[in-house]
Amino acid sequence: PSLIHRIDRNTSGILMVAKKKNILTKLVSDFKEHTSKASKKGNNPIKKIYYAIVFWKLHKRKAIIQDKLLRIENAKNKDKVQISEKWKTAITNYITLKEHVLRAKENTIVITELEIEIETWRMHQIRVHMASIWNPIIWDNVYWDKKLNSFIERNYWLKRQALHAWKISFFHYTRKKQIELTARIKKDLSDFIKKIK
Repeated sequence: PSLIHRIDRNTSGILMVAKKKNILTKLVSDFKEHTSKASKKGNNPIKKIYYAIVFWKLHKRKAIIQDKLLRIENAKNKDKVQISEKWKTAITNYITLKEHVLRAKENTIVITELEIEIETWRMHQIRVHMASIWNPIIWDNVYWDKKLNSFIERNYWLKRQALHAWKISFFHYTRKKQIELTARIKKDLSDFIKKIK
């Protein structure tokens, strides 16, 4: 068995593993090209959709972020991936699902649930892109404010970044058809939403 793709540490959800080498080779290639070789017309795309909970209200309910990302080898924490015109294109699409208002002692905090589809699969892409528009993933201690994350942990018991690999669509070479999978939202994230409601 071998991993077909990866997800960030502390991100829950779907992670695909191949049991046979020939299938691994085909699917790794499909993931790299973002579409299946089984279709000459390219009508079997690979889709990866995430569920995320972020700080603040977004300026647009639906938008595309296309900032290029630079990965710094051997760097630590927030220096590892940066927005830079020098490197590779990264495309992140988001849609607002719901907004919630938290009444804190010092101020009011808006919490937003998002559906995010990534067209390119760069390291830490979603986390860096969302932080770049001032809507960071909740409890992302690498790319955002630890003070706000500490408030969330203290009051709502969430102890990891609120990012979930939610849905995936790919061509299954053994079954000869497109497969769509959904991983239900993990209990810690659903409990957090119940508490802020």
